[in-house]
Amino acid sequence: YLLKKGYDMLMLQEDFNYHDVLSVFLEDDYKMDEWTGDVDIVGRTIEYLHLQNHRFECDGLMACWKNDLTVTPAGRTSWQQNFGKFSHAADELIRKGFRRSELTLANGTRILVYNMHMDAGDLADEKEGVDTLDRAARLSQWQQLKDDVLDHLDTRPIIVVGDMNSYYCRDQIKAKFIDAIADSGKGTASDVWVELEKGGKYPAPVEGIVACEDDANMLENGEVLDKIICINPTTGTKIKPVSFVYDTEGYKHAGKPLGDHNPVAATFV
Repeated sequence: YLLKKGYDMLMLQEDFNYHDVLSVFLEDDYKMDEWTGDVDIVGRTIEYLHLQNHRFECDGLMACWKNDLTVTPAGRTSWQQNFGKFSHAADELIRKGFRRSELTLANGTRILVYNMHMDAGDLADEKEGVDTLDRAARLSQWQQLKDDVLDHLDTRPIIVVGDMNSYYCRDQIKAKFIDAIADSGKGTASDVWVELEKGGKYPAPVEGIVACEDDANMLENGEVLDKIICINPTTGTKIKPVSFVYDTEGYKHAGKPLGDHNPVAATFV
């Protein structure tokens, strides 16, 4: 699927136990970020009497870049706040966080790209009204991400990509991230889906359950948990999104989706 699409950059999450199978097909055409391991207990020392203290050191993040791109990975950053060890999607079992990479395109344009995976929740918790701490963890992560973006926002544009496990109508993304970047005076941020599909109008916050029962995690207004956000500096190089695709074409094998989220893709000029 990925080779057929031929995307310049791939930002993957939950790259754990299937990494070897995935990477063997991509290694000729793409440079790859550091793989930080699987979630298998085989070969690991596990203190079973104190499982609450165990955490796999992997983050599941993987970025792939076409060979003609010059890339400098800037390391990995763990979230300062998570919630859920053996419940609430078990976010504390791994080192969830984000990665930042510095890219130089073939035409000489320099950009920064973020790849991340934020805290998850589940429908049962939301229905029972016990997802408050999941949402608080995600809010903390959006604020941590915003601080890091502002620390590195200079004259280069930034693309933020990932499984945010967030909906605009449920989490305070617009106020705490989109608007906060604009308020800094250093740049402006816009969600590519909102800009191209919704005329720039962000979904308003709502009360109650918003999660979906189906596997697509798509709301009635077309919003999904995975997002692509474009940030342009006040002074410097600017980029513009010209297409956004919820890319389900060919994303099945033997009648089943290749992953638990359908991909989103964007084109910039």
